[in-house]
Amino acid sequence: MVYSSSIIRAHSKYIFLCRHLRNGPGWATVSPCLVQNCCMGSQLYMIIRFFLATLFVLLASIPVNAGDTDYLALLAEDSEIKAIAEVVSIKVVSNNSDGTFKQVTFKKLYGVTPFIPQEFVGGCKTMEARWQRRLPDTVYFNPRRGQKVYVTVTTNEGAITSYTLLTRQLEAALKQNPRSVAYSKGRANVLPQDQ
Repeated sequence: MVYSSSIIRAHSKYIFLCRHLRNGPGWATVSPCLVQNCCMGSQLYMIIRFFLATLFVLLASIPVNAGDTDYLALLAEDSEIKAIAEVVSIKVVSNNSDGTFKQVTFKKLYGVTPFIPQEFVGGCKTMEARWQRRLPDTVYFNPRRGQKVYVTVTTNEGAITSYTLLTRQLEAALKQNPRSVAYSKGRANVLPQDQ
């Protein structure tokens, strides 16, 4: 790269002036304006370095996965459809490398939330082939025709947010005190009762 001689001369005068001002006497004879301009670059550089170092230390001290929130549990809590149901039919929609997407049709046996249709549909992913690979943050369900389950679905024809095989304990909790049911990673669990 070729520089013009005037740029090289100006740059060398600037460096000489900065060195002279830092090392020896005579800075009083130079105008204060030149002293300020000469040293401002290094002061600004130091200020920027200080702020970047401080920012790095602050960001490094924040834990990476502080809460590891279970978003599927939050979706299950807010689902419009919460019901004890029977799996009526299963339709394969697509096969992908991360699982098979299915639409599951349910027949309502008992509605925990109001305004649930007699039959409703929910979508989920399953693992069916060896060539499919699980994604780390995806919950896979395994619906079978005829199963009696407690299921939560975001809305009719929406995503299944929890799918749990029905037990006597779960059924009793849902009918007597639905608030005693908690959700975790796509499953419903009965909270222990205080005695």
